Amino acid sequence: MKPPQKVLKSFGALLDPLYTKLRHNSEQAQTLATLRDTLLPRLISGQLRLPEAENLLEEFAA
Repeated sequence: MKPPQKVLKSFGALLDPLYTKLRHNSEQAQTLATLRDTLLPRLISGQLRLPEAENLLEEFAA
């Protein structure tokens, strides 16, 4: 049995912001993982200093 259209619309309206937040969080997690994978090896090896990493992070976020 299918729920009434009004119930489906209300349910969809409730879930839409949650799905939007989920997509945003997933994209942000991917961005942070990319930054980590790029910067961490260079920081550990000494190829990159913290002030330089902060500058790169600001450029990447812009």
